[in-house]
Amino acid sequence: MLYRRHAAPLVLLSLLVLSACSDGDGNTEQPLDASTPDAQADVLSDTGDTSDAGETNDAGEEPQIVDAQRAFELVDPFIGTGGLGFGYAALTPAAQMPNGLVKLGPDTTKQGSHGELNHFSGYHYDDPDTRGFSHLHLVGTGAAGLGNLRVLPVAQVDAAKPWEQYTAMDKASEAAQPGYYTVDLPDAGVTAELTASLRGGLHKYSSTDGGVTLLFNPAGAVKTTPNTTVDMTVDGTTIEGNVIYSGDFATRSGPFTLHFSATMDPAPTSVSAWNDDGVQDDQTSAQGTQGGAVLEFDGATEVELRVGLSLVDLDQARLHRTEELDEKTFAEVRQAAKDAWLDKLGRVRLKGGSVENQTIFYTALYNIWRMPTRLDGIDGRYRGVDDEVHQADGFAYYSDLSLWDTFRTLHPWLALVDPELQRDSLKSLLAMKDASGYIPRWPAMQTFTGSMIGTPADLVFAESALKGIDGVDYEAAFDALYETATQKPADGAMFRGRTGVERYVELGYLPADEYDESVSRTLEFAWSDWALANLADHLGRSEAAELRARGENWKHLYNPDNGFFAPKNADGTFEEIGGSTFGREGPYTEGNAWHYRFYPIWHPEELAATFGGEEALYDPLSTFFEDSKLESDRFQTVLPDQMYWHGNEHDLGAVYLFHYAGRPDQVGRWSRVIQTTAYTTEPDGLAGNDDGGTLSAWYLFSALGFSPVAGGDWYMLGSPLFTYAEVDVADGQTLVIEAEGADVDTPYVTGVSLDGEAVEGATITHEQLMGATLRFEMSPDAPQ
Repeated sequence: MLYRRHAAPLVLLSLLVLSACSDGDGNTEQPLDASTPDAQADVLSDTGDTSDAGETNDAGEEPQIVDAQRAFELVDPFIGTGGLGFGYAALTPAAQMPNGLVKLGPDTTKQGSHGELNHFSGYHYDDPDTRGFSHLHLVGTGAAGLGNLRVLPVAQVDAAKPWEQYTAMDKASEAAQPGYYTVDLPDAGVTAELTASLRGGLHKYSSTDGGVTLLFNPAGAVKTTPNTTVDMTVDGTTIEGNVIYSGDFATRSGPFTLHFSATMDPAPTSVSAWNDDGVQDDQTSAQGTQGGAVLEFDGATEVELRVGLSLVDLDQARLHRTEELDEKTFAEVRQAAKDAWLDKLGRVRLKGGSVENQTIFYTALYNIWRMPTRLDGIDGRYRGVDDEVHQADGFAYYSDLSLWDTFRTLHPWLALVDPELQRDSLKSLLAMKDASGYIPRWPAMQTFTGSMIGTPADLVFAESALKGIDGVDYEAAFDALYETATQKPADGAMFRGRTGVERYVELGYLPADEYDESVSRTLEFAWSDWALANLADHLGRSEAAELRARGENWKHLYNPDNGFFAPKNADGTFEEIGGSTFGREGPYTEGNAWHYRFYPIWHPEELAATFGGEEALYDPLSTFFEDSKLESDRFQTVLPDQMYWHGNEHDLGAVYLFHYAGRPDQVGRWSRVIQTTAYTTEPDGLAGNDDGGTLSAWYLFSALGFSPVAGGDWYMLGSPLFTYAEVDVADGQTLVIEAEGADVDTPYVTGVSLDGEAVEGATITHEQLMGATLRFEMSPDAPQ
């Protein structure tokens, strides 16, 4: 089904707030043509009808399992494309293959304004106009970047500044599904349809007035900068060249060069190039900060544009166009994208629940495979973080790894459901180490962004080793990670490593009178050290004992006088906590003392003991949720909640700590509240930046009934939302989850068994889940 929505645009607020994750250290049916009446009618209703999804339908029949085709139909690419402030999830309806380089979709604006906070992906659902359709996007991040190589249909050309043009969208016509996007542009008299291969984009523009005019703008980008250089030539039906781009999040450690090779069908009736001085009639090449082409197709009723891209060279861009797009119809390319998505979406098969909850689940599953981004070409060549060309040998090379976010939930999901992608992500990080000397924290395209804090790769490598992801040189990874965990990187290195690492090693914490974000950094370092201890044990390394002890460094910052993790000076005295902060100054990173109060989920029993026992943990943990806005009429996501805040990463595991506060019933209660308030089917249906699939992965785990502890090989048990699930896991095995009676109003778990044996305690291991049947006994009433 195509998702089409009908909503009046909202007025975007100008918020002078910092964004989350900002800165720092098999079905083969023929696809529908969206211009046909059948396609226009094939839209999933937002009425909340659950007749085909619940425990029984109106005929008293058992619900059917959701297969790959039905899962594909349930995905709504517009969820998470709206919202304001911190509630903007930064998703885009762009057409792409799973983890594809090309994410071809609209970049938008509202009445000529472009608020960066609400356009990190280039798109906001409420905008009425488009700046054009570009090929590269960050998905679900809290940073503006990419949006490169833009194409815009227009009615008339602004000869002075064609690169600043916009055109109105008919929002009622806008529709999308995985691998496809379409919208009517009434002023231009054109219907735009977009689909994508791994490394190429295919545009189809159908004219209602018998003519099409396109602005081909290689310099286009989400964040306009003065550092762009274009070199482009139009020759008959071919447009080729490159654009050197720098100045945004994805170019922090250096620019990248995007090479493109495009063909047009039919041939344009006239071509004019533009440069910094505007449109130059009858010119067919352009060089400069601004450089592009006006392509006119007089009398044409349909124009197709095939664009191959490469970060290596023009030859590879041509290869991608010829191999992935040429000699293929629009329908064939779209079908190939659909087939790839059917493979991914069919890996989890649900039964039960409402259409709404199934839609949220499968849209979250779709978001899992939007990043990281595939950068190697058909020939295996890729341009590395050192700006040199390398050859991927036996693996696919990925970047756009938002590790500070994704280590918590997305990478654990990949370790469970897509070990091949997890393996290739690790190999890619090691390739970056070989090219630069260090394993990065947040690589985007060819750059070390350095964004956020800590060394989250520690947890991704450790967890993968413990969960049996083979084919990775974990010895080399440990050596590199241990070096960063104990030493400051060399002067001039791409990676800044752990801020203040020498003082952390010396004192067991980062002193607040010497470093900002001292509490958050100390907690992050301790989590990483615990994970590295697990990896060291796995490898039989002698450093395990040292790292195991350092994994408990979080205890140094616990202030028994107030029960918080508090800033501590070098002389051992605690500072006052002070007010909340959502920036990067002060002791807490993008949060406050409450957000980090329950952070050490890797040591849940010790955390409870540090608080003074189960009851002593329960009281503040309960307050954390009860005093949040989750259940109140005041629940909103524009600004962070000063108590439990689901829109950022710090406290994603907190709800499961009720197990260790002697109240496992509250795990069910509050996880269900989060599932049903922080996630909806609306454009603002995520509570914050999805951060490369992090919030989406939390929902997937939560809805299945367990949650990972990153850096380890175990999960904490939760409350499943669906009555039945089959999950394809490693080595062709299937995990079956049964939870008869599970529903929105049935959150309480009264018993858990694994292959018929009762599960005692709050956890289960990764190995235990492989090929097993996990059964939950559910109740609408809390156990007494």
